[in-house]
This record gives sequence, structure tokens and C-alpha cells, in this order.
Amino acid sequence: MVIDNELIIDIEHYRKHQNVDYLWCVIYDPDLYITNPKGMVNDLEGMRSTPEGNVNVKVIIVGASA
Repeated sequence: MVIDNELIIDIEHYRKHQNVDYLWCVIYDPDLYITNPKGMVNDLEGMRSTPEGNVNVKVIIVGASA
């Protein structure tokens, strides 16, 4: 899946930015292309820390309404 790779790049970019403490990623998936949304959230969400910086990542995936 391409979106998770793009978010990894974004997370790394913002983690190094000294004025960013939190990164909220909202993914709109009305056609439910993401087959394992809970897995994607678990993989991407949380504190990302290295000597270059820290960012706390929150991921929300919004799908189609039933």
C-alpha cells in the first residue's frame, strides 16, 4: 500500500522539525481500500524518537458510513 509509505516519509520529516510535537494523520478511505486499518494504525501511531527529534503520531482512518 502506498499511503503507509508516504506517511512514514512524512513522519520522518516532521520528527526532525523542532517546532512539531504532534502529528495527526487523517486518512479518508470512503471506498475501504485499506484492508487492515487497525494494523496500519498500530504500525504508524505512537511516539517516534531519535537523537534528531521526537514527534507523537496519531492516525485516524475514516471510512464510508454504513
